[in-house]
Parts: sequence; structure tokens; C-alpha cells
Amino acid sequence: MTTRHLLEASALMVLGLLVGADASEACSVCIDPSAASRDAFGMTAVVLSLLPMALVGGILFFLRRASRDR
Repeated sequence: MTTRHLLEASALMVLGLLVGADASEACSVCIDPSAASRDAFGMTAVVLSLLPMALVGGILFFLRRASRDR
């Protein structure tokens, strides 16, 4: 890729970010004034953040246990 192409691609990316920033908005749950909705959203975010780590930990635990039984 030449320097000119790299500059054009970079300018296009920056332009897309500047134009797209106005179009992106938070979902209705994120800005809901109801405390119950905000709490539910927060707990869902925590669960979805911890779930991949729990899955990897469970797989590693299973593999370690299976290797000890051999």
C-alpha cells in the first residue's frame, strides 16, 4: 500500500467516525430513568462480562481433572 492510499484510507476512516458519532446513541435501557431498569441493565452487563471467564475456567478445570485421572 502506498503512502497516498494510506492517507486516503485514514482520512476516510476519520470522516466516517466524525459523521457516525452523531448517529450513534445509547439504547433506551441505558438512559431509562427507572431505577429497576438501570439495575437490571447493570446486572446483565456484569453477568455477560463474567460468563466468558467462567466458561474458560470450567473448561480448564475439566481438562486438568481429566489429565489427572489418566
